[in-house]
Amino acid sequence: AACDVLQVGGAEVRLFEVEHTWCAERDDATGTVATGSHAVGSASSRAQDVGRVTYTVPLGNGTTALGEMSVWVLRQRESSRTFSRRDRGLLDMLGHQAATAIDNAMLATQSALHQRTINQVFEHSSEGMFVLDRRGRVCGWNPAMRAISGFELATVDTSPISLLSPQLAAITNAIEPGTIEAVISTAD
Repeated sequence: AACDVLQVGGAEVRLFEVEHTWCAERDDATGTVATGSHAVGSASSRAQDVGRVTYTVPLGNGTTALGEMSVWVLRQRESSRTFSRRDRGLLDMLGHQAATAIDNAMLATQSALHQRTINQVFEHSSEGMFVLDRRGRVCGWNPAMRAISGFELATVDTSPISLLSPQLAAITNAIEPGTIEAVISTAD
């Protein structure tokens, strides 16, 4: 986007916590923009090459520096080109949008990892566990609960928990965490 909006020769995004740098460079013959990535340290950064006029903005989420985005033009082709106040403003805006997208992607990845951990605990726990939706209907049933009750999830899925135990129906109305003793129906 920076190559197209600013009509520059190339752009680069480097993230501090990732081992790759993403580059985009305009092909002078066709005007198309090619993109790619390389491992940090495996090739010199295009934005650092001598013979380029470069402008760099930080990428951050307000509290953490995530990386930086650079754009450049070739010095010998556009010797008089500088980055105007408008160009810098546009790049600052693109940098802010990129930082937001990167931060959201990192949060989504972190959330997915946490969800995977929760799922592993749920699936491998020796304690019987079930998950209810907001209406008090079963939407999750771990293997230990299947062993305790004799019911497969497919059998109880979307059923009100009160069908398995009238005492457990109180869970749907509970506001605070607590303990409920309950007798549950089994397949036998």
